[in-house]
Amino acid sequence: MKELKKLLCGLVAAMMVFTLAACGEKAQEKAEEAGQKVEEKTEEAGQKVEEKTEEAVEKVEEAVEEAKEEAAEEATEEATEEATEEAAEKEAEEATDAAKAE
Repeated sequence: MKELKKLLCGLVAAMMVFTLAACGEKAQEKAEEAGQKVEEKTEEAGQKVEEKTEEAVEKVEEAVEEAKEEAAEEATEEATEEATEEAAEKEAEEATDAAKAE
């Protein structure tokens, strides 16, 4: 009977050691898989950030270009208006001078 108890205890101990070893391998595999997933997600996030940054830069460049065009148009309009006013004033002056001369 004592031999049978020793044998059973040995078998149970061997089974526990085998089970713990198997669980350890699975845990290590799962940790490696999780690490790979984190790495993949990090790369994907980095790519998305890059894409969004490029889009934002393009939008800013477009906005700057539009602002430049608008400013140029406004400056042209103001210059045209000033030139027209000056020409009208000059014509009025000349007409007044001509009327006085007659």
